[in-house]
Amino acid sequence: MIKLMTFILYWFVIIPVGVMRRLFGIKDLDFTWGDGSPSYWHQKQKKTHKKVTSINDQLDLNARYGVCPQMADYDQISKKQEFLPYLMSFCQPNCEFNSVSTNRLGFRTTLDCDGIPVDPEKLHSLVSPSSIVIGGSTVFGIGATNDLHTIPNILNRITDSLWFNFGGRAFNSTQEMLLFALHLPRRLDRIVVFSGVNNLVLSFFNNGASPIYGPFFSQSVFESVIKSPSIENIGLRPAAKQFIKELLHFATKKKDQLEDPPLPLLTSDFDDDYQNILTCFRRDLYVCKLLAEGSGSQFYFALQPFATWVEKTFSPEEKNIFAMLDNIQSGNWQVVLNNLSTLRDQYFDDIARICAEEDVPYYNLNLDSAFCCEEWLFIDRVHLTDRGHALAAEIIKREFNL
Repeated sequence: MIKLMTFILYWFVIIPVGVMRRLFGIKDLDFTWGDGSPSYWHQKQKKTHKKVTSINDQLDLNARYGVCPQMADYDQISKKQEFLPYLMSFCQPNCEFNSVSTNRLGFRTTLDCDGIPVDPEKLHSLVSPSSIVIGGSTVFGIGATNDLHTIPNILNRITDSLWFNFGGRAFNSTQEMLLFALHLPRRLDRIVVFSGVNNLVLSFFNNGASPIYGPFFSQSVFESVIKSPSIENIGLRPAAKQFIKELLHFATKKKDQLEDPPLPLLTSDFDDDYQNILTCFRRDLYVCKLLAEGSGSQFYFALQPFATWVEKTFSPEEKNIFAMLDNIQSGNWQVVLNNLSTLRDQYFDDIARICAEEDVPYYNLNLDSAFCCEEWLFIDRVHLTDRGHALAAEIIKREFNL
């Protein structure tokens, strides 16, 4: 009986509470991208702490909401991520905000050409095969003022296919592939992967990336729970004491008292990590292509636009938002941007080469002249406005003859 109580207390109380406490106690690398703090940050620096949100940061957030009020909804829904096997995290089902909603499986709501929500079960229809867009938070549609303005739902209005949204917030290419595999329909018409930025960012924030598994966002949250002393001291009495301590600490901690991890160290020699990221990308692309062929689908890859890579004159709104975000984020974020700029052409060439070698039709939206306009296209450096989503959908329709 004691062993049974210990087992229940450990797996259904201590671990969930530990995850909750550490999740809410860690500030995102870039809250506009999603969840992110690879594990070695904690191992390389001293345990220095600061408040999650200073008064100036909050003023910048409020100003940002004044320019793009829908982002308040996306910041709220980011707190409704749930932890799932294999995927690590995904949106909770049936979330409903003014700007964003999810269906009963946690996917961004699919709306047909008339703007009517589509039951996700229709994806598995053998009579009328559907199409899907795979990717990260840009495919999910962060920045859209409502569900109508995500890339898949725009495609539903400008093509003859029914497109479903397979976007996962803060996903790397392996998580994108796994989400596709876990929900794989028997038949599909077309598959577009619209991705590419997160993998490269993760190559900067990892000490020894595996060519098999690769790093993922919020990795430190999971590793800190796994290495928690509460796991090593299992037993009814120690477990009960640890549970009470964790629960009281989490319940009494105010938001402005929560601590964030130290700033990350950036390695100057990330060639091996970069190559390992490319190896993972090639494998994930290959698996997705095999699954596409098995479902009778046409398969394409589009490298998503990133503001730092696009040679455009930024609109006043973009300049304003970027300045706010730069003020909130750490100084190391500027180092990341510089690294992304330095690797731009090499990364373009490597992704294009891998797609060619795997015989996957490829298009780089960063080089499309339409994205070089002075319109307001970016809600932050990686996510798009309604106009940006519409432009991306028009481009991939044209280039892939959808």
